[in-house]
Amino acid sequence: MADQSGESERIGGIIAGLMKAWNTHDMHAFAELFAEDASFVNVNGSWLERPDQIEAFHRIIHNSIFKDSIAEIRPAKIRIVRSDVAVVQATWQIRGDSRRSEPRDYVMTLVLRKQDEQWKILAAQNGSAEDRASLGFANLRTGDVASLPARAARGDPTDDKDRIHAALAAFDAAWNHRDRGAMARLFAGKADFVDTAARWLHDPQVIANHILDKEVPSLGGPTRASGVEKLSMLYSDLAVVLQRWKSPSLGSIGSCSARHGTTSCGGPRTRLADSCRRRHAHPSVGPTYLNRLRCWPTP
Repeated sequence: MADQSGESERIGGIIAGLMKAWNTHDMHAFAELFAEDASFVNVNGSWLERPDQIEAFHRIIHNSIFKDSIAEIRPAKIRIVRSDVAVVQATWQIRGDSRRSEPRDYVMTLVLRKQDEQWKILAAQNGSAEDRASLGFANLRTGDVASLPARAARGDPTDDKDRIHAALAAFDAAWNHRDRGAMARLFAGKADFVDTAARWLHDPQVIANHILDKEVPSLGGPTRASGVEKLSMLYSDLAVVLQRWKSPSLGSIGSCSARHGTTSCGGPRTRLADSCRRRHAHPSVGPTYLNRLRCWPTP
């Protein structure tokens, strides 16, 4: 593996590039930091694909609610899981949101991939300790509220993609049955988990207890089901997954709304999730709210 200190410095440069682009309101430069096949799930649950969508979306908010904003973005943790793949948790604080003057804190989880000796953001999800969508600018787009993708057929897993689908189904089952032991076993020993309020947790049992004691009650104790929107195998034991999940028990009445990254329009709520998975072990889970970033370390 390449010198990790040098690679970490280069990865830190990508995070610094995000901050510079945000603070100069240069959304073309912001989007250029993303890979051509990138996925980005924002704080309100919008799923953006490719640099052109990411640029267009951010141009809208930087011409409106964030036109005078300043961000401080710092890499809090960098894990190089392959010589060309890294998982990063970055802290954000944004000032100058026109909807509310107080600073807003975020935690973003990113998967970066190095191609042609250049690091690019392959997948990212941002979570905030505060929901401001109710203040009048959620900027939801067509497709942000959608039905679940078809579930994989049940049966014995025959390949790695089947096993990933089975692991996601196991997470749903542990959630729905409030099974702490089963939930904890789905996380690697060095797991990271960022919840809907941007609280960053470690340790499988701590994470499982938090999900069942905090996350589930905060959403009203719902059941959940999920489906895979996009699954990219980077290696035979490493994949990035975009997962949509919904709670049939969380119906909503009235106009389209977004809260804690969950969007609803008069019916079951859906939620998007990015996942980075490595097989043969339990997943390390990164961000929550739209994003579940799971890296499965090979023993």
